[in-house]
Amino acid sequence: MSLPQTGRSEAEMAAEGTLPLVRHAACAVAAASAVYATTLALSGGSHDVAEDITDFVHSAAAVRASSQSALSFERTRSKHAIALRPADDAAARRFLCASTAYFGADACFVCVQLSRGVRPRLWAGRLAHHAVQFAANGP
Repeated sequence: MSLPQTGRSEAEMAAEGTLPLVRHAACAVAAASAVYATTLALSGGSHDVAEDITDFVHSAAAVRASSQSALSFERTRSKHAIALRPADDAAARRFLCASTAYFGADACFVCVQLSRGVRPRLWAGRLAHHAVQFAANGP
């Protein structure tokens, strides 16, 4: 089966391995770090504001990706199931990878802060949330 946007088969894309997803995850972590650092600087050093804005940006991206996926389902040949079109499936996988990387980065941030004797706001809930998300969506 050939993918509409790329003209490559699913087997060809799978042969590339996970490196493109790893790059996408690294870019997501870098983007979240940039949002955090910028907001931290603009807020006069308020870690609470920086965390809230960074989480809001992630939530907005999640709403966008979820909405795009929900609007792109189509019936399969059997008419008893629905599936994402291949290009939309790839976009959903990239977002899931980026979101999981963001959660991992936030979990690391919380752990580093705890090791320094600083308790970030809602730290226990955040770690529990990230653990559940990773267990549900991780590799």
